[in-house]
Amino acid sequence: MKTINYSQFWSPAFDIMDDLVFLIDSNFNLIRANKSFVKLTGQDNKRLGGKKCYELIHDAKKPHENCPCQKAFETQKPESEEFYDAHLKKWLHIRVTPIFDQNHNLIGIIHIATDTSEHKQSEEEVKKQKDFVESIINALENSFYVVNRDYTIAMANEAAKKRGVIEGGYCYELTHKRDKPCEGEHACPLQAVIHTKKSARMEHLHYDQDGNEMNVDVHGDPIFDKDGNVVQMIEYSIDITELKQMECRQRDRNHELERLNRLMVGREIKMTELKKEIAKLKTKLSKNEHNQQRIKK
Repeated sequence: MKTINYSQFWSPAFDIMDDLVFLIDSNFNLIRANKSFVKLTGQDNKRLGGKKCYELIHDAKKPHENCPCQKAFETQKPESEEFYDAHLKKWLHIRVTPIFDQNHNLIGIIHIATDTSEHKQSEEEVKKQKDFVESIINALENSFYVVNRDYTIAMANEAAKKRGVIEGGYCYELTHKRDKPCEGEHACPLQAVIHTKKSARMEHLHYDQDGNEMNVDVHGDPIFDKDGNVVQMIEYSIDITELKQMECRQRDRNHELERLNRLMVGREIKMTELKKEIAKLKTKLSKNEHNQQRIKK
């Protein structure tokens, strides 16, 4: 049986890598390993011969399910996988590369395992923070969403989605049922924020997903890039429909009170004038009676 020279596939650079690097034959037998692997297993290269990689690394009797080496033997192509190794108690990113002899027969695999536990932990922390922020935003009673410079919705909370505001749609189509950005009486808050680079507040007439009118108090706040340019706007819309209806009813009551007040004032003026006329008439009658009594005497 021809002896295979595996040293030709080994690079001195492997020994200075923090990653676990080892070479196995087609039967999973360890041929050579770098210093990080030796340090982890306590087995030097002289004592590796004939030992299976899964025995030393995973303390297992056979390759684990979805083993990338097994896949590479089957596909004869490079494979990769990230998983949590319960035995090592680490997250590992595995990259395996098949090696071939001069006749293109697969004779082994170079295996490189990178410890990604710290990176994975950072990802988990970022995810927790993201989930926490999302839970706060979704807990808001009023619509909260982010608008890109091209008027598309980048994200929306649950309250906004219930009103028909969804990611990817244009804000003016979803909230105003228009085919172009707001203008005129209903100035566009995004345009105002981009122009002034300051927060903007204005009242708008929005429509929900059923086409019902809503009076809203719109708050727009700029989001800047590292160069100070406005790239997005946070929009927080408060439904003030009931308040506007109350104001309208109050105005109607005030107008009615003013009308009644004018009537009352008019009546009082007329009553005052009538009293004056009556007083004049009484004075005149009194004089007439007095004159008639004098004539009789």
